[in-house]
Amino acid sequence: MAIVESVLIFIAALFILAKASSFAVRHTVRFSKLSGINQLAVGFLLLAISTSLPEITITILSTLRGEGLLGLSTAVGSSIGDMTLILGIAAFSGFVTPKRDRSEVEFALITGAAVAFIILILRTAGPVFGIFGLVVFFAYMHFIVKEGIPIKNNISKKGLKTPVMIKSAIYAIASVIVVAISANFLVNSAVEISLAAGVSEALLGATVIAFGSFMPELTLTVVAMRHRNVELALGNAAGSVITNVALVGGIAALGAFTLDLVASVAVSFLIVGCMIGYKMIDRGRFGIMEGIFLCSLYFAYLIIMILISQI
Repeated sequence: MAIVESVLIFIAALFILAKASSFAVRHTVRFSKLSGINQLAVGFLLLAISTSLPEITITILSTLRGEGLLGLSTAVGSSIGDMTLILGIAAFSGFVTPKRDRSEVEFALITGAAVAFIILILRTAGPVFGIFGLVVFFAYMHFIVKEGIPIKNNISKKGLKTPVMIKSAIYAIASVIVVAISANFLVNSAVEISLAAGVSEALLGATVIAFGSFMPELTLTVVAMRHRNVELALGNAAGSVITNVALVGGIAALGAFTLDLVASVAVSFLIVGCMIGYKMIDRGRFGIMEGIFLCSLYFAYLIIMILISQI
């Protein structure tokens, strides 16, 4: 009965986590736009960080429990989803990457791949790498603030009142609290399930938990592409990769972790995914064929993860 209870808690927490994260993202973006504070730069940063709230929260909690590998695997799996499934779904609507935005997005992918490569080479990471990851993240944030990534602002400020901004801020904060609580239940139940069923925590984090945690990015990307806001969709995906690999990976390393086979393959897949994404962004055109290829790549990743875990 204990395992059944853990599974039910896991499913409920995953559902609440995805919903609360999407709600937090929506109101964080709304507050950013209503306030008019550095919307070209800060708005993008809020998106990248807020959509990675599940990964950040899960990693902090799992690291405190001494399960840093679970947090890292979740972040890596989520980043792979960003670069394959999410970008693939966006590609089905057909778009051309604006030339003015390519360098920022490509820089994010190269940086993410480089940090992931270092993790793969080290295999065992501790506080030193943790500090390095945090430095890379904040250096990238500084670069974005300096260069800026255009985000279309379709909300008119005419007639907007301060109470509306306060309301959005309250909703965003409340949603973040729900994210933290649901993530706590998610981590606890995930560890219990993995111990009871003999499933690798790295596999659980890199697949199921990762899928639930990148739901905010997926939701936001679908909405952005529906409004033909290519810059927002690309900026969110690329920013989330950096946040997941550098910030989340850095946090996980502060508690130390050692890659197992599943985690090593996942990190390798992320590096390949970033390089493929780089080439496609550089080419500039996305359509149905690219969408099919990227989505197929994600499902191939899931199959490989399952097969590797059986070894």
